[in-house]
Amino acid sequence: MLNSSIRSLCRDLTEALAEENRHAESAVIQSDYLDNSEEAIATLIAGRCWSDAERMIRRANRADLRQTHLLPALKEAADAALKAVESRRESLQTQLARLRVVLDTKQKVAAGLYDEVDVNVEDADLYSDTTSLAPASTANVTKKSNPASLKTRCS
Repeated sequence: MLNSSIRSLCRDLTEALAEENRHAESAVIQSDYLDNSEEAIATLIAGRCWSDAERMIRRANRADLRQTHLLPALKEAADAALKAVESRRESLQTQLARLRVVLDTKQKVAAGLYDEVDVNVEDADLYSDTTSLAPASTANVTKKSNPASLKTRCS
């Protein structure tokens, strides 16, 4: 049995580890040194250490925690992941639609079909100047010669 000052230090350490997203280490201290398997399981679940939480549930023989803690957290994490995937899918669809418009416009311009392309001349100054700056920035690059090269030694 640990004395109260060491137990207090262990509790402080578990909190600090959990704050640094080191939930597995925090759970080890809670389980092995503080003999608090329920808190260790909750910490593992908070850190999304699903298999470790399941293993500790079995080791502690606490099947009730699977129903009350683990499964609801798994469902919540799965729902959040599905929402994130759906959001990214919608973003991709929007970007693909815009890309199709841009490619179609470029093909029409390349084919010389200027009447079919809607170019807004009034807003031309709002477009990025990166296309005009890119060639200028590469023109200022000077090529450095290698002093060990044959051309340098022969000159």
